[in-house]
Amino acid sequence: DDFPDPLVEETSSPYTGWDDEDGSPISESTCSGEDFLGGHGITSTKWITKEFNFADKYTNFLLTFNWVAIDNWQGEYLIVLMNDEVIYSRSYNSDDLGTDLCGSGVKRDFEFDHEAAEYVTSCAIDSIKLTFKTTLEDKSPAEEYFGIRNITIRGYNRCDSGCECCLRNENSDICTTSTPPELKDSIDSNQGWSFVNDPNETVSTLNC
Repeated sequence: DDFPDPLVEETSSPYTGWDDEDGSPISESTCSGEDFLGGHGITSTKWITKEFNFADKYTNFLLTFNWVAIDNWQGEYLIVLMNDEVIYSRSYNSDDLGTDLCGSGVKRDFEFDHEAAEYVTSCAIDSIKLTFKTTLEDKSPAEEYFGIRNITIRGYNRCDSGCECCLRNENSDICTTSTPPELKDSIDSNQGWSFVNDPNETVSTLNC
């Protein structure tokens, strides 16, 4: 297993430091006897977001979490982003499956347990922003809403020591000790990778 013990493990209340998109704190509520972020009267169109800073740098992150879709969902999506990149999306329709966990009882609710998503970067980083949001539009958080709980984040650095960026293609691994301004996959390069905006950047081929 490449992923070691969690860097982040928020599996019970209190969930601290989580805000909405406007920077206002997100509060907790209870569903089926457990506390979670968001919920009735709190999260529908609102985001749930938090920034994490780490002592070391990582290229690969694994997120696991539970989410609860409550009341009148009609095919809308929960979307999860790391550093503003979508790493997970899943829809739910309350007419298809579920039971009454903590909603109004008119529509069925469902908890998605131990969902997982991976975020991979070209260059090792020591901070991430994690965001949960939905495609629920113009809905009251008392009509349809969601909650998040049991959040863990694991990470590892696939690059060798001294390797700031580690890029993979079908032929080899490319490493550089500095972060280039822009990277692209070049169809004309025998190695498959080239730097743009800085043609003099020196790279070496390593087993990252």
